[in-house]
Amino acid sequence: MTLASELITPAFLTCIKNYPELPGDSWYFITAAALCALNRPETVADLLQHVLSGDTKEDLRVIRRLREALIKVAPVTGLPKVITSLLALKTRTPPELLDHDPTIRTKDFVETPASAVLERAKGLNESGTPDLGAAARLMYAFFGSNTSALSGKETMFVTTTGAIVTDVQRIVLNHMGGALNHGATIKEVNAVRGLVIFVCEQAGMTTNGGGWRGDVAKL
Repeated sequence: MTLASELITPAFLTCIKNYPELPGDSWYFITAAALCALNRPETVADLLQHVLSGDTKEDLRVIRRLREALIKVAPVTGLPKVITSLLALKTRTPPELLDHDPTIRTKDFVETPASAVLERAKGLNESGTPDLGAAARLMYAFFGSNTSALSGKETMFVTTTGAIVTDVQRIVLNHMGGALNHGATIKEVNAVRGLVIFVCEQAGMTTNGGGWRGDVAKL
């Protein structure tokens, strides 16, 4: 498997920072979410030094967006990966850029970026396991509700990222649709898809058994 120090190369950074059609100010949190989903906490931490500028105010804004992306990918990729990534990130984070108060979130999924996704997934209530619908509402509502660091559109980019890495194509399409509902263009969504695939391929994933069972969904 590719080591963190081998993955974060000048060529890799140039590609992810200048990926065509990618929404502005998004390369770093999308890449971090993909690396988290790949279970590469050490690479998430390595990425940080290439994100910070030395301006404390700007760095605080950027790192909060990055950390929020790791939190919001949790419902799709699993909390253990998020825990290890955030703990690894903390070891590289200057003390003045650490937060100590929890973010205010809501359990009312109607007000969250993922509400449209959950509306399309009402069948979960008829899954034969009633708690599945409740679990989905709780996970997506709580983790996705706050939009102070990442907008609704950006939140759906993050969850789409997690779904691509974990190869759940039905969920990929659902969350791509959620991004469109929040104002993303098809070009932007497909650019996010392309960046995530690039990161995964650089980390060693391939189609047809090497990480993906088939082609990644596309709009």
